[in-house]
Amino acid sequence: MAPESKSAIPLPPIEFSPAANASESETAVHAKLGMLDWLLFLTVCALAFLLASTPARNSDLWLHLASGRSIAEGKAPWGVDPFSSTT
Repeated sequence: MAPESKSAIPLPPIEFSPAANASESETAVHAKLGMLDWLLFLTVCALAFLLASTPARNSDLWLHLASGRSIAEGKAPWGVDPFSSTT
């Protein structure tokens, strides 16, 4: 420690109240997270609307959905494509 000079003015210790500061900062953080939650929710809803409003014109989509359904139900034999026209 450095030696104290005679012209130094002693200061009282800083009283820190973490509860008061934490509540203000937690409120601000919760408000920002709430806004981010709503923004994410609205973004997901907008993307879901756009995807649902687009017609499925690709015939492979229905093949993939049918294959996934049969795999999930356990009806699809492994190594054989039940929806193929050449097997």
